[in-house]
Amino acid sequence: MRALLLLLTPQLLGHVKRRIERLVFTWGEKMLKRPKLKELTDLQANIKAR
Repeated sequence: MRALLLLLTPQLLGHVKRRIERLVFTWGEKMLKRPKLKELTDLQANIKAR
């Protein structure tokens, strides 16, 4: 039983770590895309104002 846990733990940790990394990555990408979208709309507004 203990050997099973020792074998499972690294894989489980690796899986959890990958999931967390993916979540952080997608969240980070969303946060990075939002300001860019705002900048684009600001640019379009500035161009229209001219």
